[in-house]
Amino acid sequence: MNKKPDAFIQRFQDLVLEYNTGFDSSLEGFINWWDSSKKVRNASVITPQNEDAIQIMTIHRSKGLQFPIVFMPFCDWKLLPKSNELIWLQTNQEPFSELGKTALVTTNALKETYYSENYNEEVNQTVIDNMNMLYVAFTRAEEKLFIYCPQDNKKDLNSVSKLISRTCHQLDPEQIDTFSKGENFIKPKSDKNKLNSTSTDLRIYPSNRWQDKLSLSSHGNDLIEMIEKKDMTKVNYGILIHALLAEVKDTSEFKHLADKFVFDGLITDDQKKILLEEVETVLKVEEIAGLFSKEYEVKAEKEIILPTGEVLRPDRVIIKNKEAIVIDFKSGQPHKKHENQVTQYADILRKMGYSPVSSKLVYLTNRSVISV
Repeated sequence: MNKKPDAFIQRFQDLVLEYNTGFDSSLEGFINWWDSSKKVRNASVITPQNEDAIQIMTIHRSKGLQFPIVFMPFCDWKLLPKSNELIWLQTNQEPFSELGKTALVTTNALKETYYSENYNEEVNQTVIDNMNMLYVAFTRAEEKLFIYCPQDNKKDLNSVSKLISRTCHQLDPEQIDTFSKGENFIKPKSDKNKLNSTSTDLRIYPSNRWQDKLSLSSHGNDLIEMIEKKDMTKVNYGILIHALLAEVKDTSEFKHLADKFVFDGLITDDQKKILLEEVETVLKVEEIAGLFSKEYEVKAEKEIILPTGEVLRPDRVIIKNKEAIVIDFKSGQPHKKHENQVTQYADILRKMGYSPVSSKLVYLTNRSVISV
């Protein structure tokens, strides 16, 4: 894959990323989505509008669009209803009128039945629909239109190719295999129509082993270390409580995230029950519970990228209008470095335009809140 870029593989990877962002990460789920999604059926390689390339589309998709030059390589669809297809007809003749609309096989023999009038109406309507489609195709071109039709076999006039061939022959009987009309002229391109965007072709296709990109978050390391100790005491639940409090937006999400811990194999159902009881105990502290009010906009573990490239990630930032409160949850004992850390977060938020900004440290072990 590194040897030559392939736009189709790149587009496929875009769809994989889109699925993975909105759904789960299972192969079976992706395959089901790939087989049933309307977005996948309509997916194509995305080309910039100013790119010098051919766009391939159906006549229906081209409706309302204009192109300098249009090619129609398969201008040979039927004018009349296709043979042996079902068509819905009705008649006023007794006793068939009692059936209402009936599905009948398309055939010229219907012209000799009680359904002949309704059948002729359907045939005429089908011809009009196919002529309308031909009109749409013919009116997409701004400068040149190239049409490709099979040779006329001089039989019944039952296709658009025969209609085009016989019309062109009447306009100029001397032109047989090829018919040309109009001047061979291309309108000079105007600079006003040029787009400012540019595109660049990839010379190589960057590809890396996905195994080399795997990394565990700091919280994940804490959780795995805790589980490996096989010591699920209430003290160790502080790490899990920290993860719960940092990630949720409001109290309604605690159970959902705890269920996710069970699904990921981090805890058992019994341990989940104890965990939620611990969270409930923490939230009995009024000052801590107030930090989960739904009146705030919540930024849970969102990264802040500094101009130097350094990345900061406060546990929780709650915002109301321009006022911001930055919160960090700690499982251990109070320490000066904790205050320095949360003060740095607050300073950065002030530079980002929030005012006033306050900072708080929530110590889960002794259920206390310290304003810094």
